[in-house]
Amino acid sequence: MTFRKILSLVIIMALLPIAAFSQKDKKGTVKDSREYVDLGLPSGTLWATCNIGASKPEEFGLYFAWGETQGYTSDASDEHQFIEGNYKWLETDCTNPVLMKYCISWSGIIDNKKELDPEDDAATVNWGRKWQMPSLEQIKELCDSTYTTAEWTTLNGVNGRKITSKKNGNSIFLPATFFTRFPKSTPIHSPEGAYWSRTLYTDDSDAVSLYFFKNVSFFDSHTPRYHGLSVRPVRTQKQKSGKKKIDKNETEEDVFMMVPVEVPLPK
Repeated sequence: MTFRKILSLVIIMALLPIAAFSQKDKKGTVKDSREYVDLGLPSGTLWATCNIGASKPEEFGLYFAWGETQGYTSDASDEHQFIEGNYKWLETDCTNPVLMKYCISWSGIIDNKKELDPEDDAATVNWGRKWQMPSLEQIKELCDSTYTTAEWTTLNGVNGRKITSKKNGNSIFLPATFFTRFPKSTPIHSPEGAYWSRTLYTDDSDAVSLYFFKNVSFFDSHTPRYHGLSVRPVRTQKQKSGKKKIDKNETEEDVFMMVPVEVPLPK
């Protein structure tokens, strides 16, 4: 095989992750094909219509430990257990287990990281650089009755909460996924939902999560990082100032694309 053929093969392999979550328009511009909803929120946050690993709003999708990018199904054949000893960022080969990353206290190697790096964000790695797991602030905004209403409902036979914008009437559906992929020792409760944020809790053994119950609306809480929760990605909409000119080397989509930060594409 010639050097040119080898180089071509390397380039093709490098582009494969892009094709997995994007498509090209008629002009050849790579576009993200994931669907999202504009709820008219002040931050400009756009919420995905589905969980990671799901193709429909009512599907649970995959379950992730916080800071891990490998997701697992709820199928009985999937033997992965979300237990402390399996957690990626916990060193257990010592008398007192210590956190190896995302530590702000005495419980491990202190790095003072309070939000996930892109390479540890399940949304970014699985869906591409335009997407992130929501922050604590974005969760609070979604749950704020000033901007949205929430109701317990059923979509295609699946229980969950429908969140509707007071500004434009658009809505998203979050299926009740809680406890489906928790450790077997966890007691089963009434149908409820729990979703990860990308924000570390003040006790760094936990991370911030979004909870909801049938009879209780939303609230931000915290969950042990090794537990398996669903992820509903977000992206943010840049404000059009009307003053920025499009550079000759970038498309209009590049200028106004809805992305919180530029991060490396997953390898």
